[in-house]
Amino acid sequence: MSIILNNIKTHCFKDINLELKDNEKIAILGENGVGKTTLLRTILGLVDFEGQIDILQKSMKVEKDFNSIYSEVAYLFQDSDDSFLTSSVLEEIAFNLYNKTDNYDFSIKKALELLEEFNISQLKEKIPIKLSGGQKRVVAFCACILSNPKILLLDEPLNDLDEKMKKRVEEKILLYKGSVVLIAHDLEFAKRVCKKIYRLEKDGLILLKAEDEKI
Repeated sequence: MSIILNNIKTHCFKDINLELKDNEKIAILGENGVGKTTLLRTILGLVDFEGQIDILQKSMKVEKDFNSIYSEVAYLFQDSDDSFLTSSVLEEIAFNLYNKTDNYDFSIKKALELLEEFNISQLKEKIPIKLSGGQKRVVAFCACILSNPKILLLDEPLNDLDEKMKKRVEEKILLYKGSVVLIAHDLEFAKRVCKKIYRLEKDGLILLKAEDEKI
């Protein structure tokens, strides 16, 4: 299993149980304020919790335990600005891969290829925090996927994107060879990219059936 959550409790919710299999994609929907973002942050150890979290066959109990899995888990923040660490788009996209491989030239080469693939090469020298909302979103997404982590945690990946870029991002998620936990408001998008869809409530996660039309 990529992720196992047993009886997780935080200030937002209680009794969250979830098993995410290797290479499985799941979506989590729910009302605003129910704790969807908090759930992703809990999986990364950024929120105090009670219960048991296992990630990539490792038990997460203290901060250093979470540090050991960060190279294999990428998190797309709800607010793209929260993720930016560098002063150029090119270095931002290359950052995680460089940390993983310690090979700067290779990381830059792969980042340039991804910029070309998303048709945003013209942004490579721009400062990430000065981009438009949609540009920030796609740069943050590219930074997550370039290093091919085993787990992607994506908080509203389509926010602020135009229709053309939404399709590109959706295609990348569909083709991604790894496990995905996706937060979304768009049920149809979630159905297209994920095999399982859950609704988060204060008392837990509810697996939606194929015929469910409402979150």
